[in-house]
Amino acid sequence: MDLRTDLVGAWRTRQAHFPSEITFYYPNRTAAISLTGVHCALNCAHCGGHYLEGMQPVEIAAEQAATGKGAAARAKSCLISGGCDHDGRVPVTAKLEAVKKLRPGRRFNWHVGLIGQDDMEAIAPYVDTISFDFVGDDATIREVYGLDRPATDYAETYRALVSRFSVIPHVTIGLRGGEIGGEFEALGMLRELGLESLVFIVFTPTPGTRYADRRAPDLPRVAEILV
Repeated sequence: MDLRTDLVGAWRTRQAHFPSEITFYYPNRTAAISLTGVHCALNCAHCGGHYLEGMQPVEIAAEQAATGKGAAARAKSCLISGGCDHDGRVPVTAKLEAVKKLRPGRRFNWHVGLIGQDDMEAIAPYVDTISFDFVGDDATIREVYGLDRPATDYAETYRALVSRFSVIPHVTIGLRGGEIGGEFEALGMLRELGLESLVFIVFTPTPGTRYADRRAPDLPRVAEILV
C-alpha cells in the first residue's frame, strides 16, 4: 500500500463529500452514568473496569437530579453506560426507575452491549442515540472480552438496534492489545449493514489492565484503516 498516495486520495474524497470545516464538541455538561457502579463481569483486557471509576452511579445521579444539586443536576445530556454481564450485555433495565428520574430535560446516549429485543423495547422511550462497540473478529472477542460470542452476534444486535434507534457504531483500532485484528472485517460488515456515522477509537494502554504493557498501534496502520 502506498500510504502517501492513498492519503491524498482519501483527502480528495473527503473534500468532495463534506464542507471545508470541522466541528469539535466539548461535552462539559454531559454526565457519565454507570448502571453497575464500578462492577463489570467481563473485566476486559483493555479496560478492566478502569473507565467505570470515572462515572457516577445512577442512584447518586438520580438523587442529584431530584434535589437540583450536583453535576448530574446541571447536566444537559447523559451517557448511560455500565459494566457488562457474562453475556456481554449492559443491564439496561436493572436501574430503569433511577434512569427515568434523570430523563426530564436531558438527552440520553446509551452504551448497551449485546442486549435483546425485550431490553430494547423497555428503554426505547428514553433513548436519543446508542453508541455501539462493533467488533469484526471472533478471536479478538474471545481474547479481549473473554466472550464465546461470534462477530455475527455483534452484526445481528447492530441490525436490530438500527431498526429502532439512531445508532453510532464505534470501531476501536488496535483493540487486541494494539494489534490490528478484525478492523477491516468490521468496516466491511458495517458497509453491508449501513450506517449514518462512525466513531473510531485508537487503543491506548491503560495502567492496571491486562494490556497495560502493550503499545498503541503504529500510526501508519491507524492511517491505513482511516483511509
